[in-house]
Amino acid sequence: MWSKDGQRIAFICGDGDEWMVCTTAPDGSDLMKIADAGSQPGSIEPAEYLSWSPDGSKLLHLKKTSWRIIYLDDSPSGRLEPSHMTYPGFPTWSPDGSMIAMNAHGRFGLYTTPSHGWDPQVIAAKGEDGPILGAEWEKLE
Repeated sequence: MWSKDGQRIAFICGDGDEWMVCTTAPDGSDLMKIADAGSQPGSIEPAEYLSWSPDGSKLLHLKKTSWRIIYLDDSPSGRLEPSHMTYPGFPTWSPDGSMIAMNAHGRFGLYTTPSHGWDPQVIAAKGEDGPILGAEWEKLE
């Protein structure tokens, strides 16, 4: 996942025993392990998503049944918390960083939640045309 300014790439890295949330420069230099990915040794959960905040100071980390905000400055990062959703995925931040939109594979709906706390609200349910699989914020002027 590219940072908004194009200076960093975030991804899950590891050796099969230890998985980490990592960032690197686009040329592969300056690898930084920034947080434990919270996976069991020897496995990685099938639904792991990372999403940069608009100002590049935070990463949203979504897993199969949990979430957290990782602060990239010296602030303490959040611990993995239950999401109370089935496979939340494809997260995207609002342009001002106040909200996060995502879908949930188990319900195939579109949800939003404040970025400062987890309170997902359905804003669109699976329709006649099939499931909702992702979203992208656009600032209308």
